[in-house]
Amino acid sequence: MVKYLFELQEIEMNILKKERELEGIDKAEEIKKYIMEDKKVRKHIEKIKCLKKKYKTESKLLEDHIKDIEKTKEEMKKKLYGGEIKDSKGLELLMEKEKRLETSIDTYTERMVEKIESQEKVEMELEKYVKKAKDMGARINELLKERKSKKEIVEENLHNLEREREDIKRIIPKGNLELYYTIKKKKVKPMAYAHNQICSGCHMDLPIEIMEKINKGNMKLCPNCRRIVVILGQ
Repeated sequence: MVKYLFELQEIEMNILKKERELEGIDKAEEIKKYIMEDKKVRKHIEKIKCLKKKYKTESKLLEDHIKDIEKTKEEMKKKLYGGEIKDSKGLELLMEKEKRLETSIDTYTERMVEKIESQEKVEMELEKYVKKAKDMGARINELLKERKSKKEIVEENLHNLEREREDIKRIIPKGNLELYYTIKKKKVKPMAYAHNQICSGCHMDLPIEIMEKINKGNMKLCPNCRRIVVILGQ
C-alpha cells in the first residue's frame, strides 16, 4: 500500500503545480500592462479632444470678431465715400480708423490661421492615438481569449488530477492516509524513498534496522525528517 501513498504524493504535487499555473494565468502581467497602457492612451485621447474643441472655439470666436470688424469697416466706408463727412479733419480721422481696422483684421486673421493649423495638428495626433487605442483593444481581446483557453485546459487537467486523487485515496487504508496527511501538515512531500540506505527527503543515512523493515514491505518513518520512507518499485 505504501506505493499508493507515493503515487498520491505525485498527484498532489501535480495538483499544486496546476494551481500555481492557474494563479499565473489569472495574474497575466502582460494583459495588465496592456490594460494600463490602454487607459493612458484613452485618457490622452480625451485631452486631445478637449484641446481640439478649445482651438475650434477660439478659431470661431476670432472669425466672428473679424466679421464684426469688417461690418464696422463697411459702415465707415459708406460714411467716407458717401459724402456724410464734409470736413477734412473728420475725413482724416475716419481714414486712420479704417487703417487701424485693417491692421486688426490682419492680426486676427493671422491668429485664426494659427488656431486652424493647431487644430489640424491635433486632429492628426488624435487620429494616431485612436488607431493606437483600437490596436491595443484588439490585442487585449486576443490575450483575454488566449488566457481563457489556457485556463480552461489547466482547469480540466486539475479536475482530472483531483479525480485521480480521490480514486487512489479510496484504496489506501484509513490509518495510512491519516498518517500521510498528518505529516503533510509539516512537509510538502510526506513521502521519501530509500536509495543506497539514504533518505531522499533529508539525504541522511537510514539505520540498518529501518532498512530491513522497509525491505520487508513495512511502512517506516525516517528517524531524521519523519517522512514515510519506501523503496522504489516496491
